[in-house]
Amino acid sequence: SNNKNLINLQMSRRLDWLLPAWLEDVNAFDQSMNEDMSTIGYTILFNTIIFICCILFFSFHRQIDPKMFTPLVDMLPKKTLPRIPNDTLFGWVYHLYNITEEQLIEKGGYDQLYLIRFYKLSFKICACYSIYAFLVLLPINRTGNADTNANTFEIWSMTNIPQGSVRCWYHLIGVYILTGITIYFLEKEFVTYAKHRHNYLRQRHPRLRTVLVEGIPHKMRSNVTLATYFEALYPNAILCVRLAQDIRYLDRLVSERELAISKLERFIYKHYKSNERPTIRVGNMLGPVDAIKYYSQLVASLNDAVAKEQVSAYRLALKEDRFSGTTAINVIEEFLAVTEIGSIRRLLKEKSGSSRKWMKSRANSSKNIGNGDYGSVSDNNTDTNLETSSSYLAYQTNEYGVVVPVDNMETINDTPEITKEFDLISTDENGHSIQPNIRFPFIFYKMTYAEWLYKLWTSPTFSDAWRVFKDGREGERHNTNSQTANGKPEEHIALIAPPEERKMFLSKAFVTFKTFAAATIARQVIHMQLAGHLAVSEAPEPTDIVWHNLYTTRKSVFFRRLFVEFAIILLNIVWVAPVTLISFVVSENALRSYFPFLDRWCQASDWIQSAVELVQPGALVCLMYVLPPILNGLGLLEGYVSYSAIQFRAFDRYFFFLIINVFLVTTIAGSVIDCVHDIYMDPASAFELLGTSLPKMGAFFTNYVFIKAFTGLGMEIMRFASIFTSILKLLFTSNVTPRDRRATPLLGSIRILASPGWFGYSKIFAQDLLQIVVLFNYASISPLILVAGMCYFGLASFIYKHQMLYVYEPIYETGGKWWPKLARCYVVALLLAQATMIGMMILKETYREVYLLGFLFLLTSIYYWNMSKTYVPLANQLPFDMATSMDLDQLNEREEGIDLAVIESYIQPSLRAQSVHPDIEFPYDIRASARV
Repeated sequence: SNNKNLINLQMSRRLDWLLPAWLEDVNAFDQSMNEDMSTIGYTILFNTIIFICCILFFSFHRQIDPKMFTPLVDMLPKKTLPRIPNDTLFGWVYHLYNITEEQLIEKGGYDQLYLIRFYKLSFKICACYSIYAFLVLLPINRTGNADTNANTFEIWSMTNIPQGSVRCWYHLIGVYILTGITIYFLEKEFVTYAKHRHNYLRQRHPRLRTVLVEGIPHKMRSNVTLATYFEALYPNAILCVRLAQDIRYLDRLVSERELAISKLERFIYKHYKSNERPTIRVGNMLGPVDAIKYYSQLVASLNDAVAKEQVSAYRLALKEDRFSGTTAINVIEEFLAVTEIGSIRRLLKEKSGSSRKWMKSRANSSKNIGNGDYGSVSDNNTDTNLETSSSYLAYQTNEYGVVVPVDNMETINDTPEITKEFDLISTDENGHSIQPNIRFPFIFYKMTYAEWLYKLWTSPTFSDAWRVFKDGREGERHNTNSQTANGKPEEHIALIAPPEERKMFLSKAFVTFKTFAAATIARQVIHMQLAGHLAVSEAPEPTDIVWHNLYTTRKSVFFRRLFVEFAIILLNIVWVAPVTLISFVVSENALRSYFPFLDRWCQASDWIQSAVELVQPGALVCLMYVLPPILNGLGLLEGYVSYSAIQFRAFDRYFFFLIINVFLVTTIAGSVIDCVHDIYMDPASAFELLGTSLPKMGAFFTNYVFIKAFTGLGMEIMRFASIFTSILKLLFTSNVTPRDRRATPLLGSIRILASPGWFGYSKIFAQDLLQIVVLFNYASISPLILVAGMCYFGLASFIYKHQMLYVYEPIYETGGKWWPKLARCYVVALLLAQATMIGMMILKETYREVYLLGFLFLLTSIYYWNMSKTYVPLANQLPFDMATSMDLDQLNEREEGIDLAVIESYIQPSLRAQSVHPDIEFPYDIRASARV
């Protein structure tokens, strides 16, 4: 029999082709044999002491150095609450408790609000259900007397109930009560969420009237044509259109300039400290050259090159707009298949009068925004010119009332002098120019090798291909007039343009509406009958946009996401390898065998033995922190346009990864393949696997939640993670200049202590929802775990309120979009808890309860479906009646002028980049130093 079981075990292993057998040992995850009430008691004692020490240090140190724990007050003083007074040692507790939700929304936003409400809701659910669990279930479990070999923790769990006992009815009732409490609170929370979401969408900020348009056909890729198309669909409702441009060459120039200015500042600091001129070797030069002079001239040249390329890109867009302005109506009529020629032009003319008056009334009351003057308005009868903060950017309203860019470059030379401070470097005292005697070791090309080869490959004729080959990577784009056999230009017979025209504009644009009603409709309708074209969605905030992902196409995004999904599946399969390896290395038996003195200490003291037992789960928790950066990087690779979308996707993957690999697989089979194989061979055993394996891990997960509650939150308020990353930055990166200290390498994970960065919603939500799953599953099986859950969620709602208001920088705002995802995970936790209880009832041979639990499982699934159909669409969009009432109020009020800051904020950063200068903290004459 033993040989047969061994053969079956070996056959069930499906990872032998990928992993060695010793990395698939299920016993590496078995924590149940060593953990009982004494271990849990020592865990509570150790971690409570750590938490108290952290709180005391926090309370004392904030009176000495309050900036350490409130960096956001110095970074964003106008967007943060004042520092909490230091009158008493623990006075901060009272002030933090009295902060209202309105203050949290005003200073932190709706995302931060729903983080705190999530913790409060979880605490309410645990607290309400603990009344029944402690008064009914614990006494029933303790007096079951079924398992004589049960340890001091298991005698308080359902494993102590004998088979076929009527006591199982109380656990069935407990699952029904837990489900009812959760659904009741979820229903109330969804009503509140809908109100908050509508309040957010009713803000007057123009970005809430801005949409992201993707999959724009090639023939519509100009600001004028796209604006005309939307103006035809939404008459008198379009404020402006901003089509993304292909400026990869400009992006490379800006990156090179950032690198050059950083090196220049470091050499200036070196000269200031040592009073010696630093030198470097450049290219094939025989001798060294002066580093400060070289990089000063390099920065000046790059400033000039960036300014020229910005003007070139701007003029190219204007040129395309002029050309397309004469044919825009014809293109739109062709797309809309209009039978009567001129109907669209008449429609736009009829609506343009009121539109122009509306634009002028708003422009006449425009105000200064930021540091630029947006208020100059001409009084001519045709157009309204709106100058912006940029020296060569200006806007006007066209004949249909749409704000479009205009040519304002009469004062700009072909070689703009943007960096006057650096221009003096190349002149002598009399103003005569000095020819630089330094050759730069690299060339700034217009195209990458891939772009040049693509352009060469797609040339329609041999002469065009020869011209591209002869011009090389510095060649300009040439328009081709290739014709088909019918004599018609190729670009007029399909939604395809020549490669040169495709590279001028990208397939994504930002469209801002004048009215909330039009924006609400645009986000919910299909704009084109061609699949994937003109897909409209809510635009992210400008600070939320991943600008370099605007270059991705639909085809590249498809292959990117296919690759990422394959990588995620592979990661789920092989994750058992590092988990098992760490489990073997830091398990209690391994540590006691490696260190004989530790074995003697464990035999002499139960305290030391309990501490050693906590090493393995602690190491596994630390291993899970490696995953979020990997998942964020994969989301960035997929091509998502916003950081919030990357966070949403990373959250979904991380949460289900934790459920599969931490909660299910490691307690049932040891790997994903083994778990799927066992269920495939015997589908009816799925519930039995849950009922058999999960109860044994009750003590382990109780320790896990207590560690998170006391040590985890203590380290959070002490900012241990920020201290660790700041130490890494001091040790392994340059911190000489202010620019170096502001730099955030490794996707922003390495920072100084005064720059905490943004809050990782995806990581925190996924890890804490895993605790919800654990608590729901063990609430009726091992009710003692509810104590740990109430400790964690009660403390987390308090500590994270302080961290969100005074520590973490709010990078983006989604208006509370996290809540529907959190609610879905609550329902998943309920379904898993019901499935686990079905397995327990099967093991206890109480089959009538199984049928009732199956009915509850079905009801919960129906509730989730109904909840998704009822509340999520209601909250995602602003109701049309609210949008219409806001537009009516807007007509009756004298509002502030056109917010051109919003129009410019959706321009790509490289097009808005200003000239750069050395940022130094001491008096230093850069011009005199560069002439030496």
